[in-house]
Amino acid sequence: MRASAALALLAAAFAAAPLAAGAQGAIGEGAGYLEERATALGDELDRRLEAASPLLAEVARRVRVSGSASFVWFDAERDAQVCCEHQQVWDARFFVDVLLAENLGPGDAVWLRSAAASFEWNLFRLARRNDDIGETYLELQGLGDSSWWNAQLGRFQIPVGENYLRFSKGARDNPFVSNTVSGAWWWDEGVKLYGSDARGRFGYVASLTNGETRRDFGLEAGDQYTLKLFANPAPWLHLSASGLYSGPMGDDEDPAEAALWLGESWARGFGSPSNVPNFVDGVGVPDGPGRLSSTLYLGADAVLTHAA
Repeated sequence: MRASAALALLAAAFAAAPLAAGAQGAIGEGAGYLEERATALGDELDRRLEAASPLLAEVARRVRVSGSASFVWFDAERDAQVCCEHQQVWDARFFVDVLLAENLGPGDAVWLRSAAASFEWNLFRLARRNDDIGETYLELQGLGDSSWWNAQLGRFQIPVGENYLRFSKGARDNPFVSNTVSGAWWWDEGVKLYGSDARGRFGYVASLTNGETRRDFGLEAGDQYTLKLFANPAPWLHLSASGLYSGPMGDDEDPAEAALWLGESWARGFGSPSNVPNFVDGVGVPDGPGRLSSTLYLGADAVLTHAA
Protein backbone atom coordinates (compact mmCIF):
# COMPACT_ATOMS: atom_id res chain seq x y z
CA MET A 1 0.00 0.00 0.00
CA ARG A 2 1.39 3.39 -0.97
CA ALA A 3 0.32 7.00 -0.67
CA SER A 4 -2.16 6.33 -3.47
CA ALA A 5 -4.58 4.90 -0.89
CA ALA A 6 -4.74 8.19 0.98
CA LEU A 7 -5.04 10.26 -2.20
CA ALA A 8 -7.81 8.06 -3.49
CA LEU A 9 -9.77 8.35 -0.25
CA LEU A 10 -9.50 12.14 -0.28
CA ALA A 11 -10.76 12.18 -3.84
CA ALA A 12 -13.53 9.73 -2.99
CA ALA A 13 -14.71 11.94 -0.13
CA PHE A 14 -15.24 14.80 -2.58
CA ALA A 15 -16.63 12.54 -5.30
CA ALA A 16 -19.33 11.26 -2.94
CA ALA A 17 -20.86 14.73 -2.54
CA PRO A 18 -24.22 15.30 -4.28
CA LEU A 19 -22.93 17.10 -7.38
CA ALA A 20 -24.22 17.25 -10.92
CA ALA A 21 -23.44 14.25 -13.14
CA GLY A 22 -20.85 16.17 -15.15
CA ALA A 23 -19.08 17.36 -12.02
CA GLN A 24 -19.06 13.84 -10.58
CA GLY A 25 -17.42 12.54 -13.73
CA ALA A 26 -14.77 15.26 -13.65
CA ILE A 27 -13.94 14.60 -10.00
CA GLY A 28 -13.83 10.86 -10.62
CA GLU A 29 -11.39 11.35 -13.50
CA GLY A 30 -9.25 13.62 -11.32
CA ALA A 31 -9.19 11.04 -8.52
CA GLY A 32 -8.15 8.35 -10.97
CA TYR A 33 -5.36 10.53 -12.32
CA LEU A 34 -4.06 11.29 -8.82
CA GLU A 35 -4.04 7.61 -7.93
CA GLU A 36 -2.23 6.67 -11.13
CA ARG A 37 0.41 9.35 -10.52
CA ALA A 38 0.92 8.25 -6.91
CA THR A 39 1.30 4.62 -8.04
CA ALA A 40 3.82 5.64 -10.71
CA LEU A 41 5.85 7.61 -8.14
CA GLY A 42 5.82 4.62 -5.82
CA ASP A 43 7.05 2.32 -8.60
CA GLU A 44 9.84 4.76 -9.44
CA LEU A 45 10.88 4.93 -5.78
CA ASP A 46 10.99 1.13 -5.64
CA ARG A 47 13.26 1.01 -8.70
CA ARG A 48 15.62 3.58 -7.24
CA LEU A 49 15.77 1.76 -3.91
CA GLU A 50 16.55 -1.50 -5.69
CA ALA A 51 19.42 0.15 -7.54
CA ALA A 52 20.78 1.87 -4.42
CA SER A 53 20.38 -0.93 -1.87
CA PRO A 54 18.67 -4.32 -2.33
CA LEU A 55 18.27 -4.54 1.45
CA LEU A 56 16.34 -1.26 1.64
CA ALA A 57 14.29 -2.32 -1.37
CA GLU A 58 13.34 -5.56 0.42
CA VAL A 59 12.37 -3.66 3.58
CA ALA A 60 10.25 -1.28 1.47
CA ARG A 61 8.57 -4.27 -0.18
CA ARG A 62 7.74 -5.89 3.13
CA VAL A 63 6.78 -2.81 5.19
CA ARG A 64 4.00 -0.46 4.09
CA VAL A 65 3.04 2.68 6.01
CA SER A 66 -0.13 4.36 4.74
CA GLY A 67 -3.05 6.46 5.85
CA SER A 68 -6.41 7.90 4.92
CA ALA A 69 -8.24 11.08 5.80
CA SER A 70 -11.48 12.87 4.99
CA PHE A 71 -12.68 16.39 5.74
CA VAL A 72 -16.12 17.97 6.00
CA TRP A 73 -17.48 21.47 5.50
CA PHE A 74 -20.72 22.52 7.24
CA ASP A 75 -22.91 25.49 6.37
CA ALA A 76 -26.27 25.87 8.15
CA GLU A 77 -28.55 28.37 9.85
CA ARG A 78 -27.75 29.38 13.43
CA ASP A 79 -30.60 27.32 14.90
CA ALA A 80 -29.49 24.12 13.09
CA GLN A 81 -27.94 21.24 15.02
CA VAL A 82 -24.68 21.85 13.16
CA CYS A 83 -24.50 25.61 13.30
CA CYS A 84 -22.90 28.02 10.93
CA GLU A 85 -20.00 27.57 8.56
CA HIS A 86 -16.97 25.58 9.64
CA GLN A 87 -14.61 22.82 8.53
CA GLN A 88 -13.19 19.89 10.43
CA VAL A 89 -11.39 16.58 10.07
CA TRP A 90 -14.02 13.84 9.85
CA ASP A 91 -11.81 10.77 9.76
CA ALA A 92 -8.05 10.17 9.91
CA ARG A 93 -6.25 6.89 10.46
CA PHE A 94 -2.85 5.32 9.83
CA PHE A 95 -1.87 1.78 8.86
CA VAL A 96 1.31 -0.28 9.15
CA ASP A 97 1.44 -3.61 7.30
CA VAL A 98 4.43 -5.94 7.54
CA LEU A 99 4.94 -9.03 5.36
CA LEU A 100 6.59 -11.54 7.70
CA ALA A 101 7.00 -14.58 5.45
CA GLU A 102 5.76 -16.07 2.19
CA ASN A 103 5.60 -19.42 0.41
CA LEU A 104 6.49 -21.53 3.44
CA GLY A 105 6.75 -25.31 3.14
CA PRO A 106 9.15 -28.19 2.53
CA GLY A 107 10.66 -28.40 -0.94
CA ASP A 108 8.28 -27.25 -3.64
CA ALA A 109 5.24 -27.71 -1.40
CA VAL A 110 3.49 -24.60 -0.06
CA TRP A 111 1.86 -24.92 3.36
CA LEU A 112 1.38 -21.18 3.84
CA ARG A 113 1.34 -18.56 1.09
CA SER A 114 1.98 -15.58 3.36
CA ALA A 115 2.06 -14.38 6.95
CA ALA A 116 1.65 -10.68 7.75
CA ALA A 117 0.93 -8.32 10.63
CA SER A 118 -1.42 -5.35 10.34
CA PHE A 119 -1.85 -2.39 12.71
CA GLU A 120 -4.33 0.51 12.53
CA TRP A 121 -4.27 3.71 14.57
CA ASN A 122 -7.42 5.86 14.62
CA LEU A 123 -6.53 9.53 15.05
CA PHE A 124 -9.99 10.97 14.27
CA ARG A 125 -13.26 9.08 13.95
CA LEU A 126 -16.66 10.68 13.29
CA ALA A 127 -15.10 14.14 13.73
CA ARG A 128 -13.80 13.35 17.23
CA ARG A 129 -10.22 12.88 18.36
CA ASN A 130 -9.98 9.15 19.02
CA ASP A 131 -6.33 8.11 19.55
CA ASP A 132 -7.03 4.39 19.77
CA ILE A 133 -6.15 1.21 17.93
CA GLY A 134 -8.43 -0.15 15.23
CA GLU A 135 -7.85 -3.45 13.50
CA THR A 136 -4.69 -5.16 14.79
CA TYR A 137 -4.06 -8.75 13.81
CA LEU A 138 -1.76 -11.46 12.47
CA GLU A 139 -2.97 -12.71 9.08
CA LEU A 140 -2.23 -16.13 7.56
CA GLN A 141 -3.21 -16.53 3.91
CA GLY A 142 -3.31 -19.62 1.76
CA LEU A 143 -3.18 -22.32 4.44
CA GLY A 144 -2.46 -25.57 2.62
CA ASP A 145 -1.99 -23.46 -0.55
CA SER A 146 -5.77 -23.13 -0.74
CA SER A 147 -7.95 -20.06 -1.32
CA TRP A 148 -10.51 -21.59 1.07
CA TRP A 149 -8.41 -21.34 4.22
CA ASN A 150 -7.19 -17.98 5.54
CA ALA A 151 -7.12 -16.66 9.09
CA GLN A 152 -6.80 -13.48 11.16
CA LEU A 153 -5.89 -13.57 14.84
CA GLY A 154 -6.35 -10.42 16.93
CA ARG A 155 -8.71 -7.43 16.76
CA PHE A 156 -10.87 -7.01 13.65
CA GLN A 157 -14.27 -5.82 12.44
CA ILE A 158 -17.08 -8.26 13.33
CA PRO A 159 -17.76 -10.00 9.98
CA VAL A 160 -21.55 -9.82 9.66
CA GLY A 161 -23.47 -7.97 6.97
CA GLU A 162 -21.77 -5.60 4.52
CA ASN A 163 -21.51 -2.39 6.57
CA TYR A 164 -18.32 -3.40 8.42
CA LEU A 165 -16.46 -3.40 5.09
CA ARG A 166 -16.89 0.41 4.91
CA PHE A 167 -14.60 0.98 7.90
CA SER A 168 -10.84 0.69 8.43
CA LYS A 169 -9.10 0.27 5.05
CA GLY A 170 -12.50 -0.12 3.40
CA ALA A 171 -13.25 3.57 3.99
CA ARG A 172 -11.43 4.30 0.74
CA ASP A 173 -14.04 2.39 -1.28
CA ASN A 174 -17.10 3.77 0.54
CA PRO A 175 -19.30 5.28 -2.21
CA PHE A 176 -21.28 7.37 0.31
CA VAL A 177 -20.37 10.70 1.86
CA SER A 178 -20.98 9.28 5.37
CA ASN A 179 -21.48 5.93 7.09
CA THR A 180 -24.85 4.25 7.46
CA VAL A 181 -26.74 4.65 10.75
CA SER A 182 -28.26 1.22 11.34
CA GLY A 183 -25.69 -1.09 9.74
CA ALA A 184 -24.13 -3.66 12.09
CA TRP A 185 -20.44 -3.24 12.89
CA TRP A 186 -17.82 -2.91 15.64
CA TRP A 187 -14.52 -4.45 16.57
CA ASP A 188 -13.98 -7.62 18.55
CA GLU A 189 -11.02 -9.81 19.48
CA GLY A 190 -10.55 -13.44 18.54
CA VAL A 191 -10.03 -15.63 15.46
CA LYS A 192 -11.50 -15.16 11.99
CA LEU A 193 -11.49 -17.70 9.15
CA TYR A 194 -12.39 -16.80 5.59
CA GLY A 195 -12.11 -18.13 2.06
CA SER A 196 -13.68 -18.47 -1.37
CA ASP A 197 -13.29 -20.36 -4.61
CA ALA A 198 -10.45 -19.23 -6.86
CA ARG A 199 -12.72 -16.92 -8.88
CA GLY A 200 -14.41 -15.37 -5.84
CA ARG A 201 -17.89 -16.48 -6.92
CA PHE A 202 -18.87 -17.75 -3.47
CA GLY A 203 -17.24 -18.03 -0.07
CA TYR A 204 -17.55 -17.65 3.68
CA VAL A 205 -16.33 -15.67 6.70
CA ALA A 206 -16.55 -17.14 10.21
CA SER A 207 -15.26 -15.96 13.57
CA LEU A 208 -14.98 -16.80 17.26
CA THR A 209 -14.55 -13.73 19.49
CA ASN A 210 -15.08 -12.72 23.11
CA GLY A 211 -18.35 -10.86 22.41
CA GLU A 212 -17.72 -7.79 24.61
CA THR A 213 -17.74 -4.09 23.77
CA ARG A 214 -14.53 -3.30 25.61
CA ARG A 215 -11.18 -4.34 24.20
CA ASP A 216 -10.33 -7.72 25.71
CA PHE A 217 -8.28 -10.46 24.05
CA GLY A 218 -9.53 -13.18 26.42
CA LEU A 219 -12.40 -15.59 25.74
CA GLU A 220 -13.84 -15.74 29.25
CA ALA A 221 -16.95 -13.67 28.34
CA GLY A 222 -19.85 -14.75 26.12
CA ASP A 223 -17.88 -16.42 23.31
CA GLN A 224 -19.42 -14.90 20.19
CA TYR A 225 -19.83 -16.94 16.99
CA THR A 226 -20.47 -15.53 13.52
CA LEU A 227 -20.93 -16.99 10.05
CA LYS A 228 -21.37 -15.16 6.78
CA LEU A 229 -21.96 -16.82 3.40
CA PHE A 230 -21.69 -14.80 0.20
CA ALA A 231 -22.05 -15.25 -3.55
CA ASN A 232 -21.38 -13.16 -6.65
CA PRO A 233 -23.69 -14.71 -9.27
CA ALA A 234 -23.21 -11.80 -11.68
CA PRO A 235 -20.67 -8.98 -12.05
CA TRP A 236 -23.32 -6.50 -10.88
CA LEU A 237 -24.80 -8.54 -8.00
CA HIS A 238 -23.39 -9.49 -4.56
CA LEU A 239 -25.49 -11.51 -2.10
CA SER A 240 -24.76 -12.44 1.51
CA ALA A 241 -26.45 -13.92 4.57
CA SER A 242 -25.05 -13.48 8.09
CA GLY A 243 -25.68 -14.80 11.57
CA LEU A 244 -24.26 -13.98 15.01
CA TYR A 245 -24.77 -15.61 18.40
CA SER A 246 -23.14 -15.00 21.78
CA GLY A 247 -23.75 -16.75 25.07
CA PRO A 248 -24.50 -15.32 28.53
CA MET A 249 -22.30 -12.56 29.91
CA GLY A 250 -22.21 -9.93 32.64
CA ASP A 251 -24.00 -9.55 35.98
CA ASP A 252 -25.45 -6.74 38.12
CA GLU A 253 -21.99 -5.87 39.47
CA ASP A 254 -20.39 -5.83 36.01
CA PRO A 255 -23.20 -5.11 33.49
CA ALA A 256 -22.78 -6.75 30.10
CA GLU A 257 -22.31 -4.83 26.87
CA ALA A 258 -22.34 -6.98 23.75
CA ALA A 259 -19.84 -6.32 20.97
CA LEU A 260 -22.17 -5.69 18.00
CA TRP A 261 -23.12 -2.04 17.37
CA LEU A 262 -26.61 -1.91 15.85
CA GLY A 263 -29.00 1.03 15.62
CA GLU A 264 -26.65 3.41 17.52
CA SER A 265 -26.22 1.14 20.56
CA TRP A 266 -24.84 -2.14 21.84
CA ALA A 267 -27.06 -4.84 23.35
CA ARG A 268 -27.22 -4.06 27.11
CA GLY A 269 -29.65 -3.65 29.99
CA PHE A 270 -31.72 -0.45 30.21
CA GLY A 271 -29.69 2.17 32.10
CA SER A 272 -27.04 -0.34 33.20
CA PRO A 273 -23.93 1.41 31.78
CA SER A 274 -24.79 4.84 33.26
CA ASN A 275 -25.24 6.40 36.70
CA VAL A 276 -27.97 8.71 35.34
CA PRO A 277 -31.40 7.91 36.92
CA ASN A 278 -33.90 6.08 34.71
CA PHE A 279 -37.41 7.40 34.16
CA VAL A 280 -40.35 5.74 32.42
CA ASP A 281 -43.45 7.95 32.02
CA GLY A 282 -41.97 10.34 34.59
CA VAL A 283 -41.45 7.64 37.22
CA GLY A 284 -37.99 6.60 38.39
CA VAL A 285 -37.18 2.93 37.74
CA PRO A 286 -34.13 0.80 38.60
CA ASP A 287 -31.57 -0.27 36.05
CA GLY A 288 -32.37 -3.23 33.89
CA PRO A 289 -30.67 -6.58 34.58
CA GLY A 290 -26.90 -6.48 34.09
CA ARG A 291 -26.78 -9.97 32.63
CA LEU A 292 -27.44 -10.81 28.97
CA SER A 293 -28.66 -14.35 28.43
CA SER A 294 -27.68 -14.28 24.74
CA THR A 295 -27.32 -12.07 21.66
CA LEU A 296 -28.71 -13.15 18.29
CA TYR A 297 -28.43 -11.37 14.95
CA LEU A 298 -29.64 -12.57 11.53
CA GLY A 299 -29.45 -10.57 8.34
CA ALA A 300 -29.17 -10.70 4.55
CA ASP A 301 -27.85 -8.18 2.03
CA ALA A 302 -28.02 -7.62 -1.70
CA VAL A 303 -25.56 -5.16 -3.27
CA LEU A 304 -26.10 -3.89 -6.82
CA THR A 305 -23.21 -2.26 -8.64
CA HIS A 306 -22.62 -0.73 -12.05
CA ALA A 307 -19.62 0.24 -14.13
CA ALA A 308 -18.19 3.68 -13.33
